[in-house]
Amino acid sequence: VQWVPGSDVVVAQSRNNACVWYNIDSPERVMSFPVRGDIVDIIRENKKTEIIAQEGTHRVGYELDEGLVEFGTAVHDSDFGRAILFLESLGPSKPDTEAMWHNLAEITLQLNNLRVALRCYAALGDIPKTHFLEETLKIAEENAKINGGDGMDCPEVWARMAILNKQLKTAEAVYLEQNQLEKALEMYKTLHKWEDALLLAETNGYPKLAELRDDYVNWLMRTGQQEKAGQVKQELGDPLEAVELYLNGGLPAAAGRLVVSQPFLLQNPGLVRKITTALTNAELFLQAGQVFEAAGDHESAMANYRKANAYSTALQLARYSSPKLITVLEEEWGDHLVETNQLDSA
Repeated sequence: VQWVPGSDVVVAQSRNNACVWYNIDSPERVMSFPVRGDIVDIIRENKKTEIIAQEGTHRVGYELDEGLVEFGTAVHDSDFGRAILFLESLGPSKPDTEAMWHNLAEITLQLNNLRVALRCYAALGDIPKTHFLEETLKIAEENAKINGGDGMDCPEVWARMAILNKQLKTAEAVYLEQNQLEKALEMYKTLHKWEDALLLAETNGYPKLAELRDDYVNWLMRTGQQEKAGQVKQELGDPLEAVELYLNGGLPAAAGRLVVSQPFLLQNPGLVRKITTALTNAELFLQAGQVFEAAGDHESAMANYRKANAYSTALQLARYSSPKLITVLEEEWGDHLVETNQLDSA
């Protein structure tokens, strides 16, 4: 095992392979490549690092990634200014460079070094995180003016840092400790985690819970999630509104299933007509027949079952509503099976 001179990069040999750890804080991330002979030296000069291997009287140099050597060393030493200068020297963003900016951003976020993290996300073109960090820095600076220090010792900053590090439960706890339920709810809403917001509101007896639920449904509709919006209304005990949402969202089958499961809705002829019209327009004749049957309109149900070629279902209905149709239906069924080449069944 050898160290690259003037760095924190480690090189070792495993049989015919050189193993390089560019970041010794992540021992699981090792780069390997074949070498001939034994590694006898590591030379670093003129912005170039080489492993020297000797086989007999021959010496061969294997060049390391100088960028990773320089960057890994700077990060390990917490010399973030040096790391930034190096990344800036690489010029326009490339996949490898972007990965290093990401790595530096994550490390500095964990260390609450907001200015370096801000520079990283700006370089990556991540506008939302850049803006969020700028706002967080302003809050920290205002706190520093009042209480001294670097301003990081502030509940609002703690919460925002937890959000950046995707530790939402930690951020929630910080807000609740400060009796700031509204801010915790706003956090979840901003991140579109509405179900977490609703659970938090219910648990804490939020007085505007009904309004929050309406906001959730409206958001679902704005984002084209009409079926989910209908399910929410259904779960909240508002099946009539759920049916309307399903129909407006072009989901007549969902509306049909719901109305069949809620007998009191079947007593609304206008609603039944609206649903069955939507179903037949969508050529969902079987589902239309099921709604008609549940509503007691056996004649319309039978007509739709026959359109759907759902003869098994039609025969079940005929046995108690129109026994005289049984023979006719059986003949139609047989003809349909022949037409569709189901001769054995016919």
